[in-house]
Amino acid sequence: GLPVHTGAFSRMWVDLNRGPEHPDVVPRVSYGALVPGNQDLDPDARARRLAEYHAPYWEAVRRDARARLLSIGACLQVSSHSFDPALDPSNRRFDVGVLYDPAFAFEAEVAERLTFGLRAAGLAYPCTCSRKDIEDAARAAGLKAGIYPGTCRERPAGARTRPAWRVRVPDVTVAFADRACGRYAQDLAREVGDFVVRRADGRARGGRASRPALSAAASLRGELHGRRQLGVVHVQKGRGQIK
Repeated sequence: GLPVHTGAFSRMWVDLNRGPEHPDVVPRVSYGALVPGNQDLDPDARARRLAEYHAPYWEAVRRDARARLLSIGACLQVSSHSFDPALDPSNRRFDVGVLYDPAFAFEAEVAERLTFGLRAAGLAYPCTCSRKDIEDAARAAGLKAGIYPGTCRERPAGARTRPAWRVRVPDVTVAFADRACGRYAQDLAREVGDFVVRRADGRARGGRASRPALSAAASLRGELHGRRQLGVVHVQKGRGQIK
């Protein structure tokens, strides 16, 4: 199988998505709120925390990446994290996708393959609905505001200019048992709706240009190569991210 590396602590303790020299790798402030346990942290205590929690994690990632490069000559590290849309509602309007750096050809190629793979499998379709169109369609279908009922699913492709791309959500209920929160179930069609994976304006969250501009809420940490699949054993999320 392929390696999966996970953090077992909050990003308020140590942010594994940031380098050791980044000022917010041990944040004193997060979205305007003070982090109490980090306010009086002196440089020595900060260094000890990084040595104990940050360094071993990234050494393990580097070790497995080097092994993959030696064995097959290619490695793609996919880093996963979730975020609360309430903290940045204008940019965090998407359910799933991929963020990447278009300056790196390997990353851009993989993102392009993902986009075309969804289309080729019939799992994604172009959508030109405005926000008002979406609100009206949700209201007409008796859905909550923002839930897209699939208005553009069957529209002719030639009728669209600069579309966004949405994933077709099946009309099923997904359920799972969470160790902390118990059983959770969600009606995908009525509570999620067809969601955007590629914006029409060609920009990813945070305003960065990208090609094909996929924005992310969650993915997986691991490595992908060719057609091999990444097996997921555990998914770790904060309690507030379960929905």
